[in-house]
Formats: sequence, structure tokens, C-alpha cells
Amino acid sequence: MIIGIDGSRIKSGGGVAHILGILKSYDPQISGVTKIHLWAIRSVHDSIPQYHWLEKMSYKFEGSNILIQLFWQKFILPKICKYNRIDCLLNLDAGTVVRYSKMVTISQDMLSFEKGQMVKYFFSYRWLRLFILKYIQISSLRNSNGQIFLTSYAKKIIETYTGILSSAVIIPHGIDDVQIENSVLDNITSEISIIYVSNIAPYKNHINVLKAVYRIFKMGFNISFTMVGGGSDGKYKSQVFDYITFLKNEGLKIHVFGFLQRNSVIDLIRKHSVFLFASSCENMPITLLEGMKASIPILCSNRGPMPEILESSGYYFDPENIESIVEAFVKYINTPIEERKKNTQRAFEISSNYKWNFTSKNIWDYIKIILKNEK
Repeated sequence: MIIGIDGSRIKSGGGVAHILGILKSYDPQISGVTKIHLWAIRSVHDSIPQYHWLEKMSYKFEGSNILIQLFWQKFILPKICKYNRIDCLLNLDAGTVVRYSKMVTISQDMLSFEKGQMVKYFFSYRWLRLFILKYIQISSLRNSNGQIFLTSYAKKIIETYTGILSSAVIIPHGIDDVQIENSVLDNITSEISIIYVSNIAPYKNHINVLKAVYRIFKMGFNISFTMVGGGSDGKYKSQVFDYITFLKNEGLKIHVFGFLQRNSVIDLIRKHSVFLFASSCENMPITLLEGMKASIPILCSNRGPMPEILESSGYYFDPENIESIVEAFVKYINTPIEERKKNTQRAFEISSNYKWNFTSKNIWDYIKIILKNEK
């Protein structure tokens, strides 16, 4: 079984983690894979060890504009796959225009499908991009022999647009490549330090979070707030930083970090007493899982797949309702320490189930089934 992996347009984040996770954690030969051809940018190739079953394929268009990349993906890649006798092409993202005789596509993006979220970008270049991407994803999923979703929630929502995909399965990411010591609530101090790790974007609800934190501060709690994550320049980012300036002038302790390497983020999470996750749109919330693995109490959005992942181990709120965020915080404060410990221990145990070797094995086994059924 010869597999092609198209990661040519993946440059950062969960997509790169997915490539590294499935290739470094499990020997695909056990599942019948004899060769893997990987198309990816140079930095991704450089981060993967040499394996005799892995062929790092040349991809010269990573610095080219999007139209050239799409042209290569649409017209050139299928010919290269056919030349290399690839049995199945694995698309690491549904926003692809490639068509091949046997394809399996992974859905990793929900923003185009989650009701009430695209309107936050109306009418802008980002809105137009999401609108076009929505129909590209629908088409690529429908035209694939197999489809992989990361959560049950994502599958349910996206199938309302694509129709029922009879071959679709759920195979989540792993997170065991992050090593965090399980030491429940060893960082209790008189100050309640909240951390929010997220890129700055309207659907991440930073302004609502900041307003809720300010209300909590005005209630007399000894509280500090740390925000970690980059974000493109724009109106929303400016609004967020303008409000941060106001809060600092009011005396609230706020620490702001831009993009940090993953290990640095994990170290920072462990130094805080509360992990907050306020996104209103996710396919699979990797950052939430990392917070769960850090074994600190979690205040979490009740939207999307978050309850599916965190289950009953957190304090939920509506991320678009400031009062709801405050109420979740008060509920956390009023929870006895022993119950907090049980919640954080349970969250840690759940996070420990997400292993890359399971992800990798399940993907190769699934592709083998798809190829067998399509004969």
C-alpha cells in the first residue's frame, strides 16, 4: 500500500502537529503501508527524521502566490501521484482542490460552517475567503472515498452541508507529544491567575473575556490575567489592545504575550491557577486538551465540541455572554478544593487518552479498509 500525503499548503499549527504526530509515533508498515510520499514545505520536511519508508517529495511553490499553489495542487499533483503509483492520497485539509482516483480527506476547519461565526467578519476579505473555502471543503469531502473528522460534533455539523458521508469516521488528534507533569492544584496561591491561550480573532471572544475579568476584579477578587497568542493586524486586534490599555490603567494586572513556542506555552500554563478557553468555534480544541493535561481548573466555552472533549470536568459558560463568564468564575470559586481536584484529575485522565500512535494506526487502518471496499 503506497500512500501520498498532501501537506503542501500547511505551514503551522495543528496541521503541522498532525504531520509530525502520525509519522513519528507509529510504524505504518505494521498496517500494511510500504511507502509514504509526503509533499510539505521545507521546514516540515526538516523536522521529520529519515525513515526508509518515507519519501520527502520536492515542493518548490511554498513561496508562490495562492493561485500557483492551487494550480499545482489541481493539475500537477494528481499526475505525480499516478507516476509514483500511489494507491491513496491523504489530504490533510479539506480546503484542497486536488482530485485523485482514491482520496481520503481530513476535515480540520469549522469556521466556514459554524452558524453565527462568519458574520463576525462580514464584509471583508476574510469573510470572502471563508465563503469560498466553505464550498471547496464541501466539494472535496463529497469527492473523497473516505473522510476523517476530529470530533463527533464536527462530523454532525459539516454533514448538514455535505449530506451524510457513509464512509466517514472520527479519528482525533493526539497530544501525547506534550509532556506535562501531573501535579493537581500544586499552584494554589492567594492570587487567582487566569491564563487564556488563543490567537486573537473575533470568534475567540477576547473582548468578552476581558470585560468579564474586569467585572471579577471589581468584585474584589485578587486576580491577574495572562493572554497568550498572536493574531493578524486588524480592527478587532486594535479593539482588544485598546481595552487592555484601559484595564491596566484601572489597576488590573494583565500580562500579554504574542506567539510562543509550544513548550513555552505549556510552562506558562503550569504557572497559573485557572485555564480559560473561550472560543465559540472549534473543530478539535487542541489548546483545551493541553490545558486539561496541565491539571489546573478549567473555565470553558459551552460551544462546539468543547463539552464532548472536557465532559463534566470544567466550569462552562456562554463565550458570547459576559455575565455567563462571570457566573462560571464564581461557581469555580465556590467549589470546594477536593471537588476541584477531582475535576482536574478527571480532565487529566481524559487528555491522556489522546495519543498520536492511536491516531496514526487508525488512519492507516482506515485507508486500508477504504481501498479494500473500493476495489
